[in-house]
Amino acid sequence: MKIYSIAVTAVCAIALILVGYFGWYAQVAKSDKESALRQWQQTQDELSKNQEALTNLRSLVDSGLNNAKASAAILKDSSESFLIAGDIKIATLGAKEADAVSAQIQSLPEKMDRIALEQGWSYFEKSHKVSDYFAFARFLANTIFRNLANIH
Repeated sequence: MKIYSIAVTAVCAIALILVGYFGWYAQVAKSDKESALRQWQQTQDELSKNQEALTNLRSLVDSGLNNAKASAAILKDSSESFLIAGDIKIATLGAKEADAVSAQIQSLPEKMDRIALEQGWSYFEKSHKVSDYFAFARFLANTIFRNLANIH
């Protein structure tokens, strides 16, 4: 009977140790779960804020593009709405400004547009005719309008 009581005591001691260990393990797991849940919630909040910021940025970009499209359409339509009578020439062309325009044309990424604009600007620089400038401006307005139309 003594052996049975020692065996029962040993089994109870082992059971208590196992209950304590698994209770401690459950607390650690619960703590890890709560930590992971808080981190997931923070990530969700951050994603929500980023989504909202991207939505706001997209609406600003869309608004800017729509304004640019409207302005380009006005420039295109207004430059095509009249013809210059005769060969009116301008008195002078600012060298600094002309060089700046030439440099800006050179920086355009689209090769065909760049070549056409270089030719139009060159004709205008040589002739100083207002009609050549308006041909250049019309082509530039059409290019801007076409490029903006490709965005949306």
